[in-house]
Amino acid sequence: MRIAKNLFIKRPMMWQYVLSLVLEIPIFIWFIRNIPQVLWEWLVMVGYIIISFIYYIINRGDMKYYFISIYDQLNKKYSPTFWKYFLSSLLTSTKYIFMGIVFQTMLQSLFGELIIPGIGISAYSFPLLVAMCLILSKILFDIARMPPVYLLIYITIPLFTFSLVGIEKSLLSWTFISLILISIVPQFISEDIKKILSNNFLENLFGTQQDINSNFEKEFLNLKYKIYIFVPFFYIALIVSEKVIYTNGFNYLFNYIFDRHDDIQNISYFSTPNVIITLIKVFLILYLLIPYFEYSDFIINKIAKFLIMKIERKSANVEYNGIYNRVSYTKKEWIIDKSDFYSGYKGLFFNNKERCYYLSKNDILISNKKKKIRIKPMTEEIFKVEDNYYVSYKSDILKKLSNKKKVDGFRLLNKPDHAVLLFPITVIIFVLLGAWFFKPHFHNSFRGYYSKIDCGIAIQSTGLQICDDTVFVDGAIYKLNEVTMQILDNEKNVVGTFDKKGIVIKNKTGKDSYYIKY
Repeated sequence: MRIAKNLFIKRPMMWQYVLSLVLEIPIFIWFIRNIPQVLWEWLVMVGYIIISFIYYIINRGDMKYYFISIYDQLNKKYSPTFWKYFLSSLLTSTKYIFMGIVFQTMLQSLFGELIIPGIGISAYSFPLLVAMCLILSKILFDIARMPPVYLLIYITIPLFTFSLVGIEKSLLSWTFISLILISIVPQFISEDIKKILSNNFLENLFGTQQDINSNFEKEFLNLKYKIYIFVPFFYIALIVSEKVIYTNGFNYLFNYIFDRHDDIQNISYFSTPNVIITLIKVFLILYLLIPYFEYSDFIINKIAKFLIMKIERKSANVEYNGIYNRVSYTKKEWIIDKSDFYSGYKGLFFNNKERCYYLSKNDILISNKKKKIRIKPMTEEIFKVEDNYYVSYKSDILKKLSNKKKVDGFRLLNKPDHAVLLFPITVIIFVLLGAWFFKPHFHNSFRGYYSKIDCGIAIQSTGLQICDDTVFVDGAIYKLNEVTMQILDNEKNVVGTFDKKGIVIKNKTGKDSYYIKY
């Protein structure tokens, strides 16, 4: 137990880094024994070496990382920039998918169509499953710098449960889960829940009673509204993920990659294919939910301000008291311009740089020179005039901005990072490109003439023909199911299957016939 704890908790990424290096040894031997003969093979080999070298150099810190506790890690306030996280995820995915494909080729040449006992997965597709696990582990670690085991418990298990929820085809209906999220969960998110614990225990956890009550009600209320906002985001993520997964194109691609003959819409919930499908669905939902984590606070603030301003029409004039300095991000650093500030008293503002007075009228500032500019309240300490942000000189935000990165600084100013929209956009683009690329292959790859293999020799006079959805072989006529890559008779019984080598026809005598395309 202690060894497992040190391996997966205390040094969570050291094992993956070392394992990856060890797996490079058979790949290196394979490259030496199978020297490329054509240009594209050389490009593949050199590309893999370069990608692997960059990956190991960038992630060498994984060997030294030591995890103490969740509380200690949260206090470090680790927040990677979007582009750093996005490029790191892209590098990790490319490296391990590349490694999985290489191992696919190696195992295929060594074992052929060997089926791993117990799980029914061929040796050809097993490396991709391992690659997916390694990618998931590394991406989860990069998100929060915590052991992936913890994040799998806190994130993946709820998402795995949610993946059983669907709009059309699911174990749990959307009506059921939405009822829980909207009606039951918010009842638990109340400040009254602290009454379950004794005051002495609360003081042991958080300090004095005054510290406990400071932001208790506000934080619980904010969390409750976040759940309400989560529901439509989750609904959209479910719709998109189902539209992607439950299509003929995805079904065909799934069977082609994993060398299977499954109908995704008619598989049991506890089967191996459904586990793989669920993992893919979790990936899709997680990527599609990323904008929620970035925009939830922003949306809540927008709705609150909109409703309050609609209700309190008679007092809609913007009022700020005190001095507010302009802040800007210039030349990769945050600048606090103390010469450009607004001095406010109720609805009256004085701009030091322009030496001009402004009077607020709703969300418009009108100067004594009849100039009109728009003021946009962000928080009680921040407002925005045109495209410039102004922060109270008493605010702690000014102290924090100096050492913040661009994205983190704008978050302090209550501006979300719009770049996170690239995650769902990337998913949509990949789906559209995949549909465009695989559609010709999906419809045309099976059609044509096949020669029968007898004693390793192709006999063209005895063959098989596929035209549209009809299969002609030995005077018999069958139907083609191009989604499951199977050949069916009139009673929907499977009489033949496709694989990457060709077609296998099951004869009544019990002896199989093999055909290859020519």
